[in-house]
Amino acid sequence: MAILTRLKNRLLRSGPNSYALHLAFQLQAAIHGVSMRVSNDRISLTRGPRKVVLGLRDVISVPFVVHEWEQFFDTLEGSVHDGRRVLDFSEPGLHHYRKRGLSFYAPSLAEDDSMEAYTAAYTPQPGDVVWDVGAHAGMTSYFLAQMVGPRGKVYAFEPDETNYKFLR
Repeated sequence: MAILTRLKNRLLRSGPNSYALHLAFQLQAAIHGVSMRVSNDRISLTRGPRKVVLGLRDVISVPFVVHEWEQFFDTLEGSVHDGRRVLDFSEPGLHHYRKRGLSFYAPSLAEDDSMEAYTAAYTPQPGDVVWDVGAHAGMTSYFLAQMVGPRGKVYAFEPDETNYKFLR
């Protein structure tokens, strides 16, 4: 296991343009029935009638997207191009959440709708104080704010400068 961890870390350190990293992620995606293609600073992941597009800067997210494939398509609306349902995270955009009926802007990969998991042990109540650490673009912060109401507080922290701009 230690050898695999060292190899993974070495591949990640090689950067988003690394051929070896792309090949490793292509193989991992293929195991899950997803084809991966890299071109024009974009990564296209395709399985059947569904496609996810990432910016090359988000190459590290490929295994996560492949593993949570159904979750992304269950959560987000996407658009239809050439008969394929497409979730495009390659640039900032508005993403429509199916179950919630709301849309949120995100700088890249949209947040998944995991509120049930986040609140499984405790559901915030009106007047509570909640911290959202790693708030990304603010979707989870928004729903937490709805739970705690006007007398509660949500403190959202986001270390990534680009995500922080969208959060604000």
